[in-house]
Amino acid sequence: MLENLIHRKKRFEGLKLHLYYDSQNVLSGLYGHNFEHNHIPDSIIKKHGTRWIEKPPYSEEIASDFLHEDTVHSLKNVMNIFGKAKFGFNEADLRMGNTEALDSEFPYEVLTVLDDLMFNLGYYRFIKFKRFIHFIKAGDYYLASRELKWKDGSKQDEYTLYYSKIEDIVNSLEAQGISNTFHRAEENIALLLKACK
Repeated sequence: MLENLIHRKKRFEGLKLHLYYDSQNVLSGLYGHNFEHNHIPDSIIKKHGTRWIEKPPYSEEIASDFLHEDTVHSLKNVMNIFGKAKFGFNEADLRMGNTEALDSEFPYEVLTVLDDLMFNLGYYRFIKFKRFIHFIKAGDYYLASRELKWKDGSKQDEYTLYYSKIEDIVNSLEAQGISNTFHRAEENIALLLKACK
C-alpha cells in the first residue's frame, strides 16, 4: 500500500530537483515537499547530512527519501484524526513499509484519498473539512465525495476551495498546451464513489 501511495504522489506532483514556489506561493521542492512548514526529517539528515540543501540540483534518492517520510507523516496524521485502532498498522509498520497485508476498517480507495488530502492540505487545513471527516467516520463515502466538490454538499452550485484550486491548476496547464493532466480532485471523488460499491 505504501508504495502505491508514493507512486501516486509522484504521478501528481512530478519531480523538481530544486526549490521553487508552488501555486500557493509556498517554498517547495522534490516531490511537492513543503520546505516552509515542514522540517527536514531526522532520517534524511542522518542519511544525507545537510550540505545537499545548498547544492541543487538534488538527487532523485533524496527526493524519494523525502517523499517516503512525507507519506509516513501524512498517514500518521490520518491515523490521529480517525483513530489508530481503525488501522491494521502502526507508525513502526509505516516506517518499514509493512502495510501491504494489514487490515484497515477503511477501504484502500478511502485511505488513498485521505493520504492525498493530508499530503496536500496539511493537518490544519484538513481538519477544517469537518463534514467530510464526519461522513468518512460514518462510512458514507458518497456524501464525503460531495463535500470535496461542492461548497454545500447538498447543492451543486459552488465548488469548494479545494476543488476550484485544483481546477485552476489544470486549466493553467492545459492553457500551456499540457493536455495530459490528471484532475486530482476528480480522481479522489471517483475513488470515494468506488468505495461505496
